[in-house]
Amino acid sequence: ARDAVLARDVAVKVIRPSELLFQGARARFQREVEAVASLSHPGIVPVYSAGDEAGIPYFAMERVEGCTLAEALEAVASEGRDPAELAGGDLGRAVERASGGEEGRAADVALCTGSWVETCARAVREGARALEHAHERGILHRDVKPSNVMVTPEGRIMLLDFGLSSSDDVERITKSGSALGSLPYMSPEQIDGDWERLDRRTDVYSLGVTLYELLTLALPYRSPSIAGLRAMIAEGRRAPVRRANPRVTWEMETILEVAMEPDMTRRYASGDGLAGDLEAALDGRPIEARRVGALRRTTRWVQR
Repeated sequence: ARDAVLARDVAVKVIRPSELLFQGARARFQREVEAVASLSHPGIVPVYSAGDEAGIPYFAMERVEGCTLAEALEAVASEGRDPAELAGGDLGRAVERASGGEEGRAADVALCTGSWVETCARAVREGARALEHAHERGILHRDVKPSNVMVTPEGRIMLLDFGLSSSDDVERITKSGSALGSLPYMSPEQIDGDWERLDRRTDVYSLGVTLYELLTLALPYRSPSIAGLRAMIAEGRRAPVRRANPRVTWEMETILEVAMEPDMTRRYASGDGLAGDLEAALDGRPIEARRVGALRRTTRWVQR
């Protein structure tokens, strides 16, 4: 839309009229407005204004040129190439194609320099820093996934859609007994529906799933049934990332293992911790994360 007062283009978000029939939809939408409006970070799309038109609530945001990571991944995957053959510039070119941007800009973008693994690590590092900003202000996203992460032709990474977010000082509004989020990216505690346990480590887990998908062009958990998918997530049964992409380093695999640890007490405690280890891996420095030992892995196998 066009902001006639300030003469600028904006993106406008509204609730589908049919969604207003569901209890709590208006409250969740209002909570998203309040959550995003309280944040100020280069990695979070800012809210400019909010209102109500003919009974339909809306808010206006910065209009970000680019596409979502999901759209960029789809563009890369459509070429049918092996993830191990990709380079950072492939993401930049995919963003250009998906967003209709100017050809050739990817070569000058810092995000997309070097290897594919390095580019994926940079993208998730920036997402983790944006999440840390939200977490420090008591806001959880609870629906982190590639379709909620924007990437611009200039290599800017921005979080979208805080519609399922929760705040420390706002009562959670959920449908009774339902799980909010997108199942393939949900943590075991989200699947269990134990809302009291959700904290910043829940968002870290979902960002870990996003990193896995970026590195391999595939989801870590796949099952023909919802029940099977839930069981795989709860038990952490997934193909090793280096089987799908041998170019993933031992350090990067370790970071992924800790970020996607089913036991949330063994996960990164914050987005800042995940971002710090990704930065260290990119710089060739030692990482803080440590893998689960052989005894713990054996115990899990016996439990399964």
